[in-house]
Formats: sequence, structure tokens, C-alpha cells
Amino acid sequence: MTTSIKAKLADFTLRAHTDLESAQNQLIEQIKGHGLNGSFGETRIETLKNCEALVSVINNFGMTADFPATEEFKDMTEDKARSWIIGIMKSIEQRERCMLSGGIKTRDSYEFIAICQYRTFLIKALK
Repeated sequence: MTTSIKAKLADFTLRAHTDLESAQNQLIEQIKGHGLNGSFGETRIETLKNCEALVSVINNFGMTADFPATEEFKDMTEDKARSWIIGIMKSIEQRERCMLSGGIKTRDSYEFIAICQYRTFLIKALK
């Protein structure tokens, strides 16, 4: 049995937001317990930055944590979800081209990684 596009969207969105909350809590615990010394502190910070960037990207494309519970999402057909994803992918491709045209600056690397991660998910969701 295949999973619906809507179910994949909802799962990805909720998981991204849950991962962000988890990364925030883990960093807080790291700071309380051991400070940010050593590789564990750096790893927690990197994980948090990646999660923040992904949530920011998906929020910018309308997939907030609340969206899967909205009437708009519930009423969305699979065909409409497919069209919606295709539209998002076109916007993502445009954003990638803009970022790559001038070279990716260090401060933009997390956003670029998140955009690529979201695009990859969307491609897989359509299969």
C-alpha cells in the first residue's frame, strides 16, 4: 500500500517541527549539564541550525506546524496536493538558481542545505 502525498506532507512537516523542538531541548540540556565544550556541543549547535533552516524553508512555502490540521489541508485532494508540490518545486528551483548564481555564502549554507533537503523530499513524495 502506498502512502498518500498528503500523509507524506503532513508527516514531513510535523517531523521537521518535532526535530527542531528536540534539537532545542538537547542543546539546552547540553548547556546545563556540560556546557558547549567538546564535539557534542558543536554537534548540538549544528543540528539546531540545520533544523531551524529546514523549518524556516518549509514555513516559507506554507507548511507550518499547524497547516496539516487546517481545513484547507484536510480538503486538499491528492491531485491538488500534487499540483501544489509541483508549484513549490518550481519556486525552490528558482531559489536554488538565485543562490548558486552569486555563489553560496557561508551564512546561507544552512538555508541552501534545507532547500535541497526539502526539494529531495518533494521529489520522493510525488513518486
